[in-house]
Amino acid sequence: MCIRDSPGSVLTGPPLAVLLANILRVGSIRFQTAAANPLIGRESARLRAHIQALENGFQQTFLFSFGLVANSENSEIDLHALSICFAVARLAYWIGYVQRDPTWRVPGFFAGIGINGLLVWGALRKFGSTLLETDETDENHRWPMINVHTQR
Repeated sequence: MCIRDSPGSVLTGPPLAVLLANILRVGSIRFQTAAANPLIGRESARLRAHIQALENGFQQTFLFSFGLVANSENSEIDLHALSICFAVARLAYWIGYVQRDPTWRVPGFFAGIGINGLLVWGALRKFGSTLLETDETDENHRWPMINVHTQR
């Protein structure tokens, strides 16, 4: 099943599951403590760590989802494998962030950035090749050819 058959349900499932788990964790901590009202400012250090990980997770998942859509027609990139790897990377980052353990956070961070970078590269490459495509039979859309050997 590819993204053309199912618009993102299979591909965005694992990353969104990690993001949803993070949202539920923040909500459960918030409702179990005196920090139920976010306007009062009674968040514990543990809750603040989960909230910061959630903010970063949302940003990275948004970029990842945009990259999936941009590369939906790119057959050179295995989007299913990237989706699972991204979810594992976000989970590792989340664990490392909450535990304040760089041995989990750093690999999760670089894997997530690497995957998003690969998707941006694929999208730019596809955009560039689409931009440079021309129809040789249509005179109005032909790119100007520069002839090095011009007649005098």
